[in-house]
Amino acid sequence: MKLTIELSETQAYILRDALDGYSRNLTGQVSVAVMDAVNYMALRKGHKIDTYSLRTQLGDMQALITGLDYGASFGIYAPEIPDRARQAYDLLQVLRHAVSWHLNPDPKGLGMVDFDTPRRTSEKEELAKCQVEGSAILDPVAVEKILKKATEDPKKFLEETGSPHLVALARDKDKKEKP
Repeated sequence: MKLTIELSETQAYILRDALDGYSRNLTGQVSVAVMDAVNYMALRKGHKIDTYSLRTQLGDMQALITGLDYGASFGIYAPEIPDRARQAYDLLQVLRHAVSWHLNPDPKGLGMVDFDTPRRTSEKEELAKCQVEGSAILDPVAVEKILKKATEDPKKFLEETGSPHLVALARDKDKKEKP
């Protein structure tokens, strides 16, 4: 069977985040996936949370679930994980690669895994094909404007974009710039 699906930019980001969380859960990175949900809910409701304490508790839970040391998880090629985790990770790689190159065709100095050529990790499925159309090319000035908007009103930005990752990135950037 061959399936073709057409997604909006927002839907592509939702699918990317879902694939990331699913593949992380199946490799034992439960705490990372849970923290994404916690960050989203806390931002949405305007809550402040003690993330250090929560991360510690989630790390303990992750160690209990996986049987690995605190903070450890299985690698994508580990025989302990199901091939479905690899298939999800492969889909994630293909999607983020296509979207990233479309948004920024000249990523000099970005050094992000999003621009890496996808590599097949699944033993059962070939890499998916993805083609991005439209003109959503971002330049550095546009990126700065987006990060500024995310910093100024995180709750509104989250409602508009559904991207807790950009809000967290903007917060981290803002902290680094302030003495």
